[in-house]
Amino acid sequence: MRFCTRVIADDIAFVESPCFIEKCQRISDNHFTRRRKMPLDTLILTMLNRRGRTLAIELRDFEVLTGMEQKISKAGYLKQRMKLDPKAIKDLNKFHISNTYRNTDMKDLKGYYVIAADGTKISVPSTKETVNEYGLGTNQHQKTQAVLAGISGIYDVMNNVLLSCTITRGNHNEMKEAYNQLDDLPDVIGDKMFILVLDRGYPSLPYLLKMKNSGQKFVVRLSSVDYPKEQQSMASDDEQVNIQINCSRMQKHRGKSYEQELLDAGSLMLRFIKIHLDNGVIECIATNLTETEFSTEEVGRIYSMRWGIETVYDMLKNNLELGNFTGTKPILMEQDIYSCVYLCNLAQDIIIQAEEDRKKKEDNKKYKHEMAINKTYAVGVMKEGLIRAILEKDPDKKRKMFMDMISEIQSNILPVRPGRQYERITKNKNGKYYNTHKRAY
Repeated sequence: MRFCTRVIADDIAFVESPCFIEKCQRISDNHFTRRRKMPLDTLILTMLNRRGRTLAIELRDFEVLTGMEQKISKAGYLKQRMKLDPKAIKDLNKFHISNTYRNTDMKDLKGYYVIAADGTKISVPSTKETVNEYGLGTNQHQKTQAVLAGISGIYDVMNNVLLSCTITRGNHNEMKEAYNQLDDLPDVIGDKMFILVLDRGYPSLPYLLKMKNSGQKFVVRLSSVDYPKEQQSMASDDEQVNIQINCSRMQKHRGKSYEQELLDAGSLMLRFIKIHLDNGVIECIATNLTETEFSTEEVGRIYSMRWGIETVYDMLKNNLELGNFTGTKPILMEQDIYSCVYLCNLAQDIIIQAEEDRKKKEDNKKYKHEMAINKTYAVGVMKEGLIRAILEKDPDKKRKMFMDMISEIQSNILPVRPGRQYERITKNKNGKYYNTHKRAY
């Protein structure tokens, strides 16, 4: 079972452990060692209960929800939050997912996990601190500059787990961030092999060489300007291509720490595959997976799985209100982001468990289309009932509350219509009221 009350119990025990308390102590070793009005576990719960409203209303509703007799002032609350190291929330998420991989039969493809890497940008409040921390930049559709934080993540697309997430400047090097995050994976997924799936913008020659030399399997989409001569020289849709590391390609790598490594290699042999889409577009994919391991069609399907990381960013931004921050200080925003990532993984656990239980119950039901859980509804139900269930002390009542939550989520399903395509909107929409992006809570 992917989700059960034991998972939550383990997370709570971790939050109350001395090692987690030490990770949280950003300023002083004495912080969070005594239970006062706002102890550490209560502070974490307030962050998980965040709904993107004014802080005064958030605190008032939390007091009502938990039955707290003492009122929490905004100043006192923010003072307590400033003591908390955001990386501790990141460690809580790491503990949660490593626990999941140890105790659950996770899906794989021919013995490999399929892991996608991608980055996104999010607008943050414009202050001197945020400008210094994240820098100015422009979003895909913005004409004016804004303060943008960069978020880089790696995502298990078959098991719906956001394995790692880092917060950087808006103009961060996506490939460098993704490669650095791979070092954390053994602590989470163990020694299992995985295929790294990358979109355009990632095929950096030094990193492709590093991954091939280290034996790391990858599937990466090339743009039309990536190795154009090699792409044009292909006589078939699937063949081995030798990328020459010549003087022109070395120009931007001169003086870098890996320059000699590129010079020594001289060339890089990769498998190039052309995928013909129904709309006439041809995608070129580079990989070090061999023909005996995966066929042309299988490699194409592996790349298409990458879309999962786009949907998880959509869940973070639109369902979990990632951009509604508690305050304007970078430390508060990073706490909010990491708590959203933890909630996202918890929501995926609940949705997967609800989906598995629903399919067992509805084996004999006939629908015109395949049906799936409504994720927006699921997030709303989870937000409403999660804190109450966590605070419940009676194990039987706690279990029932979680089972009721899963049962309610199962009741709201949507058809999955295959082959639906929409014209991509490349400019901002005229109105700000979108019928398809309503809040879940």
